Amino acid sequence: HPRGAKDIPNPFFSSLLEQLSDRVSIERLDKLIASLDDAPSTLDQVRIEEQRLCNADSGQEQQQLKRQAAKLEALHQHIERIHALLSHDGLVNLQVARNKLRQSQEATTQLAQAFASEPLPGVGSSSWQILWDAAQRFSVEQAYPDRLFPFVEDKSRCVLCQQTLESEGRARLRRFEEFVKEDTQVQFEEARKAYGSLEEELAHTRISTEAVENHLSDLESDHADLMRECKALFSRYQQSQKNALNTLSDTETLTLSNIDRQVFWLD
Repeated sequence: HPRGAKDIPNPFFSSLLEQLSDRVSIERLDKLIASLDDAPSTLDQVRIEEQRLCNADSGQEQQQLKRQAAKLEALHQHIERIHALLSHDGLVNLQVARNKLRQSQEATTQLAQAFASEPLPGVGSSSWQILWDAAQRFSVEQAYPDRLFPFVEDKSRCVLCQQTLESEGRARLRRFEEFVKEDTQVQFEEARKAYGSLEEELAHTRISTEAVENHLSDLESDHADLMRECKALFSRYQQSQKNALNTLSDTETLTLSNIDRQVFWLD
């Protein structure tokens, strides 16, 4: 090889060289020579490739390889993120979170039935909870910033109607506070937030972005098979996402995915 030329990895030639020794018979050498004559890469082709490598700008090729490596790593990380959400395990986590929310909601509904005798219906419902949360924020941020909510001491006022609270109103607010702090209600809020976070992530995750499409296009000439496999994988993720979103609003069990990352450079 000319000085500076690098060895060209070739499993075929490596296997031939490993068979050479000072004890090889003439017959064996003849067979090796015949194999060399039948090699998929001729000596002329090897010489041409060797000359190309000698004349090539190694710095430019190195930069190109670094750019390709960065794009491959970006695809890798993108697939890792969507796989965590849309794989079998990811969808099982979403299903478990939804079931837990429904169970907590049923328990909260039963607890709220204790307020059936209140003047207005719906105490303890989700819309009532929104009203309570808004009243709490207004109280601690504006009306009574130095007091705990609900503020029900003498001459305190309702933060909604702003009328002075009488004994009946103060007692009612205390009952509401106990209800909100009840463990069942706390579990419902935790389940609602956990499921809501997963649902939002599922709905807003983009399987194919402009950057992803650009990476696939840029890498296709040198890694055609790999990019074809990536595109097929993204297609399956998109179908899995669509199926999951279609069943979130009803009582059906989520369609679980059997997607397996068979892209060889991922694991």
